Amino acid sequence: MIGVELKEFQEWSVARLRNIFFTPNSKHTTIFSAPTGSGKTVMLIALMDSIIENNPNDYDYTFVWLTPGNGELEEQSYKSTLDKASLVRPQMLHDALTNGFNPLSVTFINWEQVTKKGNIATKDGDVTNIYQRIIEAHQQNTHFVVIVDEEHRNRNNNTQTLIDSFSPEKVIRTSATPQTRGEAYELVQVDEEDVIHQGMITRSVILNIGVNEGDNISDPVSYFLDLADEKRREIKQAYQELNTNINPLVLIQLPDEKSGAKNKEYMDLRGELIQNIEVYLKEIGQQENQIARWLSGDHFNTEAIEKNDSTVNYLLMKQAVSTGWDAPRAKILVTLRLNMEVEFTLQTIGRIRRMPEQHHYDNELLDNSFVFSNDTNYINKVLKDDEGCRIAQYQLNPEVPDFNLISIKANELAKMTIEETTRSYWYLLTQKYNLSQDKRDYHSINKKKLTEAGYIFSDAIIQKVGQSSNLVHDLQDNQLNYIEVNSLFDVKKNRLTLLDREQDIQKYLHTSSPANVHAILVELFSDRGEGLFVPPILRLKNIELMAFIINNYKQLRDDAKEMDSNNLNLFNANSDLVDQVPFTFPKLESYKVLIDHTKQYNVLNKNVYQGYSEANWVGQSTPEIKFEKWLEKSEHVRWWYRSFDRGEQYFSIAYGAKKEGFFPDYLVQGTDGTVYIIETKGGKNADIDDYSSAKFNALKNYIKEIAPEKKFAFVRPDGDRLVYSDTSYEKDMTNHEVWKPLELLFDN
Repeated sequence: MIGVELKEFQEWSVARLRNIFFTPNSKHTTIFSAPTGSGKTVMLIALMDSIIENNPNDYDYTFVWLTPGNGELEEQSYKSTLDKASLVRPQMLHDALTNGFNPLSVTFINWEQVTKKGNIATKDGDVTNIYQRIIEAHQQNTHFVVIVDEEHRNRNNNTQTLIDSFSPEKVIRTSATPQTRGEAYELVQVDEEDVIHQGMITRSVILNIGVNEGDNISDPVSYFLDLADEKRREIKQAYQELNTNINPLVLIQLPDEKSGAKNKEYMDLRGELIQNIEVYLKEIGQQENQIARWLSGDHFNTEAIEKNDSTVNYLLMKQAVSTGWDAPRAKILVTLRLNMEVEFTLQTIGRIRRMPEQHHYDNELLDNSFVFSNDTNYINKVLKDDEGCRIAQYQLNPEVPDFNLISIKANELAKMTIEETTRSYWYLLTQKYNLSQDKRDYHSINKKKLTEAGYIFSDAIIQKVGQSSNLVHDLQDNQLNYIEVNSLFDVKKNRLTLLDREQDIQKYLHTSSPANVHAILVELFSDRGEGLFVPPILRLKNIELMAFIINNYKQLRDDAKEMDSNNLNLFNANSDLVDQVPFTFPKLESYKVLIDHTKQYNVLNKNVYQGYSEANWVGQSTPEIKFEKWLEKSEHVRWWYRSFDRGEQYFSIAYGAKKEGFFPDYLVQGTDGTVYIIETKGGKNADIDDYSSAKFNALKNYIKEIAPEKKFAFVRPDGDRLVYSDTSYEKDMTNHEVWKPLELLFDN
């Protein structure tokens, strides 16, 4: 999208949400689970823009964004959309009541504005109420999409009645901890590990560091604030040593107010707690301008508090502010329990997990966040994991040497513009198929050559339909017969098909939307483009072009992939398109770990991180697990490291037009000191990576031009053994001149 720059995992999430949205017969409600700090709001803004841009229907959408009733989240989301959106137009509820739910708009509504008795939004009177505006929108054939932000809150009959009143075509419920789950819903989930490795959130949350067995905490205020202030000063010193002007913020979270006579004792205790906190903060040297309050009806010293260089050191905040509030410099959370239960959630933790500069510093103080609390219910409830695994942090073994590797990172100059991509694609097609550039008769000549190469030209959509008299037998023998059938092209009916086909091609052109893919194909195959090529390859009319794309998308996709794979000059050491960045192992690393107290997991002692074990085999492929077992047993291996497939801090090699490049799976050091760069792939008929050959060539060229003293290999399972190649890449594993037993790589 033009307005929003997305990380790779964010692009994937938006594409997945959009595909579900436009898929016929998909479920009515989609659950979007994204950790706090992953850019959930940005992804939803990009999604709305993408839905508008790619809408195949003959009607428009209007979005309604529902937020919890406190915390001013609707205003923050409105401002973010105003700043970042390209197509969707934000408005507040009063705008909708005045002007209606206009097409291509998003209306931000605080639950309390419409569910509380007597509110103006639902009353009859001089101002048109919300239900009349909904009816008007439906009469104009505008379809509603409802986004429920922080969906785990405000779950009652009133809120569901409001959602139902819009008769939405789709509902997207989003939260870091969604409560709506089950087979009745679609699910799109952002992996916390991806967010950590992109440097967007801290690696871990450390609880009550410095608390010792037998400590006297008769005065929790002074005890926990002393610990928090000591940690704050340590963090500030660490930032200063890096010449980074960030002032860490401590959040002191208080339970919300309670009204009514029966809650007077509670409110008295709460008021006393606030007073004790402020008095003690001043006793330990905090000035008036270094303390802020964000309480109901009491916003003191909060202006610009989210800025990294704000002078405010402490913020007393109500529980509700845990939703939506954003100050990336917040590093420490203090929670002090009263005499009754206090509800805390993962959203609370999320307030201190954002990285202020969206990268890690390889410093335990700066790459983690800290909680100090005397609330055991909070400790048990918030820090548990219900999904059988969690993120664990490991320290680098001090005996591990530097592998002396240089990453080749594509810089801003390397990003291909749409025009550059179009020219590269045109060049491949004209060279591959020997296409004519004769202005007089290029269309008929090129049409003939492309037809001979397998391209289909038809006004109808050509489909293959399976046919069998013994389906089970034919499927088992992979002998199912296919026949071709035709259907007349219909612009309206086939728009979704066209969108799907352009999305298939999009991956290999590295553009931000299918609309860009369409613009490239218009430039190449019609005379309705911007005139980059005179003449173009073909001059197809609009209907002809759409049918051409649908019928030939696989061949167009494969040619685009070939074009992209050929762009392998980015890691030339002298190129202006890349930066050479020394790679060092992070002192701390985070991996998923299984939680099963009934099993005994073996520690893998050759891994560069202390404590890494078989419990860290979460979401790994069979080839990766087999390779790690082999590494542990091999007498030729001293150290090995399992890398990640995204993140600026990890070893990567630029290739093609891919934004982040290629991240090899493993770095291995032999007992003789030789460093090996290893990529694992699936075995026979199991390598599903379209870029395997391109990655192999990129790595081979990297060794040749940048690191001739290193070795590399692609490793695959072949039955019970592992085989490797460092000469060429073939999907077929029967060529034993190419695929050799892995032991030979290290023996040599």
